[in-house]
Amino acid sequence: MEKDLLSQGVNPVLHEHISADSLKPKKLFFILSYLAAIPVFVFFLVIFSLALKYEGSGQVSRQVHKPQFQALPSDKNVSSVELENQDARVQSLDDFFADYESPLEGYAKVIIEEADSHNIDYRLLPAIAMQESTLCKKVIKDSFNCWGFGIYGGKVTRFKNYEHAIKVITETISKKYVQKGFVSPEEIVQKYTPNDTGRWPEVVNLIMTRLKDSI
Repeated sequence: MEKDLLSQGVNPVLHEHISADSLKPKKLFFILSYLAAIPVFVFFLVIFSLALKYEGSGQVSRQVHKPQFQALPSDKNVSSVELENQDARVQSLDDFFADYESPLEGYAKVIIEEADSHNIDYRLLPAIAMQESTLCKKVIKDSFNCWGFGIYGGKVTRFKNYEHAIKVITETISKKYVQKGFVSPEEIVQKYTPNDTGRWPEVVNLIMTRLKDSI
């Protein structure tokens, strides 16, 4: 090789020096590239490690889910506590009717449902029925009117059955009494039985208290 270079008039020592100098920029480039890649690699390694850590703890999920929307709860979706309270009221009220052998036994559920839907105290109708007819034991024949509702002079308000009476009277008390500020028995009696001497609210309050204490 050296002889060939000499025959060509090239100084071998100078040739090796030039070749070495030409390789330096390449080596420098690779070294710098390697050094620059290390921080990038470490950075991604740290990010990946953190992702695995949080995923394991349930804070991050790499799986992309489409948003799931639950349907709005219907009126039928009530808590077990509410159901227990409703059942307790129905049972307690039916037991109350049974104790007095009232024809209203079996209508507790209707009374409570209607009262709740019209935002009045469910104890109000049973208490009025006790005052007006001893829980439907003393009523005008075939009137189903245990509440003295619309009975004055020679007029008698009649209903198809007890359920019909419960619905009509509950709605009337809600709209014409409670919603107009006549809420307590002392207030209701002013319109319901204007000529009362004071016994009406006394009995109604007594029965409402008894029903409250029985639950």
